[in-house]
Amino acid sequence: MRAELDENAWYPMLTEKARSEYIISPILRFIHRSNPENLTLFSGYELKVGKARGLTGYCDHLFSQSSIPIEVKVPIICMTEAKRENLDAGVG
Repeated sequence: MRAELDENAWYPMLTEKARSEYIISPILRFIHRSNPENLTLFSGYELKVGKARGLTGYCDHLFSQSSIPIEVKVPIICMTEAKRENLDAGVG
């Protein structure tokens, strides 16, 4: 992972997409490779679990405790990137 992050440091990180591809994704893939039998990594998944509680929307990245890559099972870990321009909106 360290080698990939070092290599990616040479790419321009001017957009959210670039930062996601070159920084966030390698770290998440490393976590998945460390636990492939227990975790599935989803990207851009629409989560619809609790509209009344505000638990809906697209997740930038989501880990599910499932080894089947087409099925999201609980428990999950959902990651959403806070926008640098509007950290308050990204966090809460």
